[in-house]
Amino acid sequence: GSFLCSVRGYFLCYTYPASFYFTAALTSIKLLIIQYPLQVCLWTKSKAHIVCGTIWICSLTAPFFFSVIDEDDVQFEYLSMQHCFYGFSAEAWKVWRPVLAGLSSVAPTIVVMVTTTWLIVIAVRVSNRGGDKVKWQGLVTVIATAAVFCLSVLPLGLYYILKPLIQDPMLLAHINTATHAIANINVMANFYIYSLTVHSFREFLRQRAALIGGAICGKRGGEGEARISLVRGEKTTSTAEKKATSATAGENAGSTAGKQRSETQV
Repeated sequence: GSFLCSVRGYFLCYTYPASFYFTAALTSIKLLIIQYPLQVCLWTKSKAHIVCGTIWICSLTAPFFFSVIDEDDVQFEYLSMQHCFYGFSAEAWKVWRPVLAGLSSVAPTIVVMVTTTWLIVIAVRVSNRGGDKVKWQGLVTVIATAAVFCLSVLPLGLYYILKPLIQDPMLLAHINTATHAIANINVMANFYIYSLTVHSFREFLRQRAALIGGAICGKRGGEGEARISLVRGEKTTSTAEKKATSATAGENAGSTAGKQRSETQV
């Protein structure tokens, strides 16, 4: 139980910053694509893999500090969400906790807000020219992702800032539950944003759904066809047997009649 509780506490502080960093990388790369399209065309998949790997490694900052300062400071919270979390009880966290909060949540939020605003300004300038066409599909996707990110992370940040000022434990528990639930919207909303704004993603989902449905229906259809062919085979066999029986009876009747004619002649 204590091991799983520790894993949950560490994993929570690992995935949250990773989600923030990936959102900031999304808006930043989109801005680079618009600003420097020729240079970005030379990028390869290996560079994208390097960026993603770097983000996952940087997200290990908080768990690393947990293990160095006090690796056993994982507590179970009974009031609201009833989950395990890191306690930040050591004296050193008075200095390092604001630093980690700034690096893991404040800095990515600022990057997202700045790059998204810059993207909107560029899009408005291009649309006002009239000569160039703006690819609104990609911009709408990035802007919607950034808006959901800021709206979901902002309440959680305000909660941690105002937490020392709240004295009522029940009120604190309710605010804790609400802010963490709102923060999870950032994770769940990406699928729906891409489904609504990206045509290629919808086509991908349709193809996969059609492939899976075809495989399931094809399997059932194959079983049905096998049963039908089996029944047809039984019917064909019975019909052939009837024909063979009637032919045999006809031959026997013909031979009997021939014998009777020969006897009559004699």
